[in-house]
Amino acid sequence: MKIAAAPIIWSNDDMHDLGAHISLNQCLSDMQRIGYQGCEIGHKFPSAVDDIEAVMQEYQLEICNQWFSFCFTTQPLSDNLDRLTSHAKKLKSLGAKVVGGAEVGNSWHQTDRPLFPKTSASMEHWMKLCKGLNEAAKILEDMGMRLAYHPHMGSMVQSDREVSRLMESTAEGVGLNYDSGHCYLSGGDPVALFRYTESRIKHIHLKDVRQSIIKKVMDERMDFLDAVRAGIFTVPGDPEGSIDFDTLILQIKESQYSGWIVVEAEQDPAQADPYSYAKMGYEYLSTRL
Repeated sequence: MKIAAAPIIWSNDDMHDLGAHISLNQCLSDMQRIGYQGCEIGHKFPSAVDDIEAVMQEYQLEICNQWFSFCFTTQPLSDNLDRLTSHAKKLKSLGAKVVGGAEVGNSWHQTDRPLFPKTSASMEHWMKLCKGLNEAAKILEDMGMRLAYHPHMGSMVQSDREVSRLMESTAEGVGLNYDSGHCYLSGGDPVALFRYTESRIKHIHLKDVRQSIIKKVMDERMDFLDAVRAGIFTVPGDPEGSIDFDTLILQIKESQYSGWIVVEAEQDPAQADPYSYAKMGYEYLSTRL
């Protein structure tokens, strides 16, 4: 297992004003100084493969993933698969082995809709999503890559029950981008979910949740983006966190997982210094894995 960082710790991909002043060079330089081995691609990265390779070589980091937005419930299947193929070819040329992402059709994580309570997706949308993911997994398998579906708050698949339903309704080739933070915030059990989905996990995001902020989010009926601004997420190792990472990490070590573990915490850099929190997360994990 290798430890990577998500650039979203420095510059938010959903709200570009958070971390707008932080350059890509500063982000990658911080990762290198801390000791990270790789990172995911964020919105400040160049688009051309050659340019990405050049900057990664400069900082001696590897690319492990880049978010992909599936729109199976709102756009034609063929359009989704064409976009996916292009996206996967780019990632494969950069050395990545997975494509992680989530269904954003019929999602409200970028709207002003309150995060709680959640309504369930229709059967029609579930069928479209499962069919699309099965087709996507076949394409990626033929390319020597793996699909890693990312459960996400404010989307069709966020709770443990919905993750289980997705895994049961799709082929084995549809893997999981396990995310401890989204699991916990949805009301789930990160350790139990890891155990249940272990054989399907192809990529891991580890972040923690501030319990005190959950109450604020619920009381004030915040949407997802306002919850992030309020500080709902933090990194593993933060005393303000809520997840039992010692047990979760032990479970990961005892599993057959051999991919990347990504430290990720959507925070406001003005309130949570990116270098300090990225270092906190790395030091916590590197001494336990």
